[in-house]
Amino acid sequence: MRLRRSVRLAAPFASVAAAIRRPALMVAVAAPLVQLRSTEAGGYPALWQEGPHRVQLRLFGLIPLGPQTIDVSFPPAPSGQALLRDNGHGPLIKRWDHSITVTDNGDGTTSYSDDLDIGAGLLTPFVWLSAQLLFIHRQRRLQALARAGLDTLAPAG
Repeated sequence: MRLRRSVRLAAPFASVAAAIRRPALMVAVAAPLVQLRSTEAGGYPALWQEGPHRVQLRLFGLIPLGPQTIDVSFPPAPSGQALLRDNGHGPLIKRWDHSITVTDNGDGTTSYSDDLDIGAGLLTPFVWLSAQLLFIHRQRRLQALARAGLDTLAPAG
């Protein structure tokens, strides 16, 4: 199942394009609804590197949702856009193909879009609904962070 959500951010394109490359942004916008704890030696890198990164998911930081692999790549993008793709997977969610596209609006604001293709067997409709709620939450937090300044993000823990 697919979903797409977009939001306009009161932040310049360069700031948003740089921020999506930082695991700290993912951690900050998911909290406190979902906690993503790195299970890699050394934790999260300062910047995403292409390839797999294993995490443990917890709802509200308390309820274990199991492991997930975030598999990051940076597809080529036309001028004025930046892309990040997480072709993730785990035991529960077999396909979590999430693309983030940021686009320079030319007026000091940036469009941010989440595109997600989910596959979780019989649980897919429930995971899709949960993802809708998560992405609404993420984009609201992202708007607040953009207003405050994305360069103020603390490193991911």
